[in-house]
Amino acid sequence: MPKRFSLKTSQRGKKLIKEAWKRLIVIHGTTITSASDMNKIFLREASKILQPDKNWDNVSEDHFAVTSATLKRFREAKERITASTFKTFCQVLDLNWEDIAENEAEANRDLSEAPPPVNFYGRTQELV
Repeated sequence: MPKRFSLKTSQRGKKLIKEAWKRLIVIHGTTITSASDMNKIFLREASKILQPDKNWDNVSEDHFAVTSATLKRFREAKERITASTFKTFCQVLDLNWEDIAENEAEANRDLSEAPPPVNFYGRTQELV
């Protein structure tokens, strides 16, 4: 399999991330007063994985190894991010990145010019 330099969250992965995010909130519940707090905790944990030799405990959010914009792209499944960051985010959420990432077939399928699926005839058996 060729190495993928950037990855995007699949629609199924988006649901798994949402569930894992909720579990993470429960774990850090007493220290979270806002969504911003949760993002900061998450980005700090990701930074610790990406650059383990640096002390991330007293670093402000704008100096983390990854940005909140990258986290947003990961969670919303709209754009690709670097594979190493994608895998790190999955690690923080305790998820297998291969279960979250959009597969190659999804990534290469361009349906922008496909006709709308309006009429299907003779497929009743398959719908049951």
